[in-house]
Amino acid sequence: MRRLIGYVFITTVFIIGTLTTKISLSENLKDEPINLDLSTFMPVEEVKPGMKGIGKTVFSGTRIDEFQVEIVGVLKNITPRGDMILAKVTGGPLPLERTGVIAGMSGSPIYINGRLVGALAYTLSIFQTEPMAGITPILEMIAEYERNKADLEGNKGHALKADRREESCMNKSCAPTYRNTTSLPTSMLGSRTKMFNFWNSVMNHWAQGWTPSSRLFTDEVSLEDLDIEIQKLKEWSALRNSGFSWPTGNGRQTHDPEPWGLSSQTLGLPTSGLPSSFIPIKTPLTLSGIDERVLKEITPLLESYGIVPVQGGGVAGLSGSIQETSAQNSSTSKEVETLLPGSSLGVQLIRGDLTANGFGTVTYVNKNHLIAFGHPMFAAGKVDIPMTTSYVHMVMANQINSFKIASPLAVMGSIRQDRRTGITGVMGSPPQMVPLKVVVESEKDHRVNEYNFEIINDDFFAPLFVRISCLNSLFASFRAIGDVTIKVQSEVYLKDRPPLTQKNVFSGDEAPVLASLASVRPVGILMNNPFEDVQVEKIFIYLSVSEKLEVAKIEGARVSRDVVKPGESTRLTVFIQPFHGALIAEKVDVTIPESSPRGEYRLMVCDSQIINTFEKFRAPLNFEPQSLTQLISLLETEEQNNEIIVQLIHPKSGVTIKGREFSSPPVSLLAIMNSSRHVGEGGLTRGTIFTRQRIPTNYMISGCELLPITVDDKYGVDLNLDGSPKIKKGDNL
Repeated sequence: MRRLIGYVFITTVFIIGTLTTKISLSENLKDEPINLDLSTFMPVEEVKPGMKGIGKTVFSGTRIDEFQVEIVGVLKNITPRGDMILAKVTGGPLPLERTGVIAGMSGSPIYINGRLVGALAYTLSIFQTEPMAGITPILEMIAEYERNKADLEGNKGHALKADRREESCMNKSCAPTYRNTTSLPTSMLGSRTKMFNFWNSVMNHWAQGWTPSSRLFTDEVSLEDLDIEIQKLKEWSALRNSGFSWPTGNGRQTHDPEPWGLSSQTLGLPTSGLPSSFIPIKTPLTLSGIDERVLKEITPLLESYGIVPVQGGGVAGLSGSIQETSAQNSSTSKEVETLLPGSSLGVQLIRGDLTANGFGTVTYVNKNHLIAFGHPMFAAGKVDIPMTTSYVHMVMANQINSFKIASPLAVMGSIRQDRRTGITGVMGSPPQMVPLKVVVESEKDHRVNEYNFEIINDDFFAPLFVRISCLNSLFASFRAIGDVTIKVQSEVYLKDRPPLTQKNVFSGDEAPVLASLASVRPVGILMNNPFEDVQVEKIFIYLSVSEKLEVAKIEGARVSRDVVKPGESTRLTVFIQPFHGALIAEKVDVTIPESSPRGEYRLMVCDSQIINTFEKFRAPLNFEPQSLTQLISLLETEEQNNEIIVQLIHPKSGVTIKGREFSSPPVSLLAIMNSSRHVGEGGLTRGTIFTRQRIPTNYMISGCELLPITVDDKYGVDLNLDGSPKIKKGDNL
């Protein structure tokens, strides 16, 4: 009797537990949960060493082939609350004893006695004597799928941004600084604030060796102190534009423009595991239409995610017809037009004149939802990426890392989740992509090359792929070695807002790299801004290329009067020396504002890089916008490299409040801002700018000069510059 009661009790507990599991997995679902019938799935507790089964994947074309699996053991809690089934894989058309585990097999479903055990997902190391692999248990994948299923049907487009904003705001610091950041954090993915600061600072690394003197952090700043600091900036500028090695922030000398690159070290991304650790099976990323120099640059970044970049192309003779490809490979239309367990799955990141497609294998299909990979691709959480069928051309076998060479066929839906146990997609649901057009024009013969792309709508990866597309378009149109000059115009079209337009000029052997960064920088800043979620509707980038060096150096400057009354003007003449050209005199009238106090000033005549660096030190709060509108205004008014910036500075302090500078604040407000009892919302500036003007030129400008100006009721010497003889190259200024 006691045995019978015990049996009934155990049975009841098992039934209640099973029902509870089904109920918990069914929460917030829009359709029925996955059937947890144990005749379909095999829990990890039932998996024993010595068991044999099969796996399914595509080795060639679209045909799903089988390979053999022998269980070696189960590793409990190898990841946080995650198990791994260790197995030996053999057989297949090649076979696997020769190739080892192949990049692109991630997600291959593993069956024992017809029951789905899990997804082939991990490998141990290279140069294995036997092809060993790790299997992610299927019930862990289903649990992750059910937990996030409510997000699969909605919240498209900007769901990933919400995730990252929520994470970055947990410490209540949602308003990042818009200033130069010279040291990047170790974890770039997962925080929009970090990506915002990265894209904001990426063009300013050249000046990271300049450290302001401690005396400039006092309450009173003298003109003599400013003279010394500007001279230091001039020296750094001369080093940067000399063509020789220049110091960087960590004290080493280099001529390698690594700060302009996007390596995993620069971005602070994770690197691959040790050879003795379990690492995800690498994902082959086929890139078609890509220049090999671009491929070489992005390879370190991709490898940090366990991605193998492969040059590839489309399917020959496809002509947009899936049926034609199906007939060529003796496959049924159903095998090509649908995704089944074991099918080759494509993850499309860029499409158009440049395509980038990652490939893995489908693990399980439940109506219009599917699970694949068995490990994350980028661990990006919520995403919206095109999901395609694919055609495997061949397996490239080698002793280090065999991989599949594949091409996408038809878009079947969207990848919506990229989590620890794999990726999840929805068939029949089209993704939201960002259209990108890049126009490259030759200034010599006005020949125009137009390139069209679609980029995934993701705040982390979209800017990177825009930059890759832009750089690839440049290399495809013109030479990439030697001095060139590139004029950049970027237009970012936002929903419910006017388009943001930015222009700049770059000249020299680094111009293509710098132009590509400048073109994508506003996209990265806007998509990662901490104020509002913006919807980028399209991006247009115009690049005008001249295959010659168009640079000029500021050689000197003079004013017609060095003592000026408030409200009056002085004529400024700036002398610039073009490369292989005659000396040029640029003239402009500088008006002293009526509100200017009497006293000594400095007239700064500098290139945009020096001015930007100095201004971020003088008034850093000016570069901390308090709204999206202020941020867009800052981007639109940034100085350009072909401009001479003229500004009149006075040593008296001003005030910045909520991103706006006030040059003549009341004494009471100055006292409050200078008090130790005040913090936040505003602060003092180190000196005040009373007037600023831009002188546009046809050259990328470098250099800086300072002129003393006295604002008083007295007049200085009035020089008649208009009657001076013509200036010649080599004249003593």
